[in-house]
Amino acid sequence: HGTGGWDNITVWGESDTVILEYCQISNGLGKEVAVVGPGQYRLAAAPNAIAMGGAILLGAGCKGQIRQCTISQNGGQGAISLVDVESVTIAHNTIQENRENGIVCLGGCPQIENNLLFYNKKSGIVCRSGNRSLLSQNRCQRNQWAGIVVQQESQPILQENAIHGSPNGIVWETSQPWELG
Repeated sequence: HGTGGWDNITVWGESDTVILEYCQISNGLGKEVAVVGPGQYRLAAAPNAIAMGGAILLGAGCKGQIRQCTISQNGGQGAISLVDVESVTIAHNTIQENRENGIVCLGGCPQIENNLLFYNKKSGIVCRSGNRSLLSQNRCQRNQWAGIVVQQESQPILQENAIHGSPNGIVWETSQPWELG
């Protein structure tokens, strides 16, 4: 991707597992993910591809956890992008000052808990494409557009999240009902 950074950390596949703890990750540029059908994605550059996972891209059923990391100043739609993952936990991280969103979830149902997400250029957490995340006790502060965004038939469970200083607290752009824990 040039001299402005490096691609990212990518873990993609059902047999793959990642554990990242006590890391500082910055200046990732992301990797392209192609949309091949409703709820279907693959790693590839394609006309409909989107840059995902500025720092970290987890997908296609991989497992793992990211804990106690500082993730800042990354590109891609989400500094951490989770694409159709089930057994992934993102907890106790500081996710700040990224060029778009802090965390983006497409499909799947990861657990996202006790993170501090602030000063991201768009939103703290975005759930899309039928995502069913558990979002618990996250603090979204001073993100430039919203604390949490829910779109495209997603149904996350929201429990005890705190949102301060963003123009929009929770943006709910889906026909699915609220489920607050």
